[in-house]
Amino acid sequence: MFHTKTRFSGPMIMGFDKPDICKKLLEGVLFRPYFVNFELVRVFVFGIARSENDQWGYAGVGFKSSFLFYLAKEHCLFLQELKKIMLFGIENTITQRLIQTLKILSCSLSDWNNDVLMEEVYSYHLKRRTINHKFSECELNVWRIMLRNIGCHDVTPFSKQDLKYEFWTRSLNHNIEKNVLKQLYEFGFLMSQPVNFYDVSNTFWNCFQESLTTNKKGDDGKQRILSIIANDFKYEELQKQLSVSNDLISKARIHCHLNGPGGSSMKKPSFTREKLLSEKLQEFEKFINDKAHVVMSSYKTDSKTGAPIKYLRDTKQALWEKFHAEFPNGIHRTTFKTKLQGNEYIYREDLGGLCSTCSRYGYEIFVDIRKLIENKFIDSVKKVLS
Repeated sequence: MFHTKTRFSGPMIMGFDKPDICKKLLEGVLFRPYFVNFELVRVFVFGIARSENDQWGYAGVGFKSSFLFYLAKEHCLFLQELKKIMLFGIENTITQRLIQTLKILSCSLSDWNNDVLMEEVYSYHLKRRTINHKFSECELNVWRIMLRNIGCHDVTPFSKQDLKYEFWTRSLNHNIEKNVLKQLYEFGFLMSQPVNFYDVSNTFWNCFQESLTTNKKGDDGKQRILSIIANDFKYEELQKQLSVSNDLISKARIHCHLNGPGGSSMKKPSFTREKLLSEKLQEFEKFINDKAHVVMSSYKTDSKTGAPIKYLRDTKQALWEKFHAEFPNGIHRTTFKTKLQGNEYIYREDLGGLCSTCSRYGYEIFVDIRKLIENKFIDSVKKVLS
C-alpha cells in the first residue's frame, strides 16, 4: 500500500510486545503452554490434567509434554504422556500450581460456617461468573431450584413486573419475614427510588437543557447560559446531561473567565476616524518643510516613502508648540506627533547650522572650533608664563 520494502513484525504490530495488552488477552485463560528447563533438556508442557493420585503428583490422564534431544547423533523429538511419576516436568512448581487450580472445589451444608472454604468456593464458582454477567431466566430457575433444595423460601412481597429483586430466607418463620418485607414495600422503602422522593438533580438538568434549547447560538446565547456551570462540571458530565459539544463547553469556559458566570459580553470599543482636510495637511507640510524647523538630507531617503530624510532642529514637543502658535486651528497634537513618526523625520541635537552630511559625521561648526582653540591657547600661555 505504501510502496516501500519495509517489513514489520506481526506480533509487534498487534501490540503483543506490550505487557498490558498481553495481560488483557490472557484474562480468564486458565492454562497456556510453557517451558520447563532441566540440565540437558528443555521440556515443553502443552497439556495439563488432574487426578487424586498423590503418587503421580496429582497429575492425571491428559498431561502431555515434549522435548528435543540428540540420540545416536540425531536430533529427535520425544512426546510423553502420563504413565508414571518420573515424567519430565510434573514435579515442576509451575506444573503443580496449575494442577492445583484444576481442582473443582465443592462444599456441603455442614461447611457453610467455614469462611475460608466458602470464600474459595465463591471465588471459583461465582465471582468470575457473576461480575458484569446478566443471568438468563434459565440460569435463575436453576438458582431457585438449588435454594429450595437447601431449605430456602421465597419471601418476595411483590411481583416480577414491579421490581427485579428477589428475597430468599432459610428462617423457620419465613412468613413473618415476608410480612415485614411486604409492609416495607407498601411504605415505599424497598423501591429503587422512594415513592415520595423528589429528584432535584433531574429537575436542574431539565431546566438547563430547556434554557440551552430556547436560546440562540453565540456569545449572548448558549455560551452565556452554559458559562454559569461550565467550570463546575467535567466535559463528560456536561456532554452526558446536556448533549453539548466540546467546542461549546470550551467557549463557555472562556466566556466565564472573561465576563464571569452568566455575565454579558463586553462590547468592543468603537473607533471613529475622520479624514483630515486638505487645508490642514497643507499647513502641516508648509511648517515641516520650513528650513527653520528641519534640515533636509542631501542624499539619504526614506526606504518606505522615498522622500528625503528630514533632520528636526528641535524636539517634537517644541515643534508642536511652535506649530500650534502659528496655526491654532490646525491639526491636533496627537495627529501632529503621529505624522512625525517613522524614519523620515529624525531629531539630532548637534545640527548647529551644519548640513546633514557634516552633522552625520560629527563635524563641529566654526564657532565651537574657535572657542576650543582659544581655550587651548590661553591654557598654553598660562603654563609658559608660570
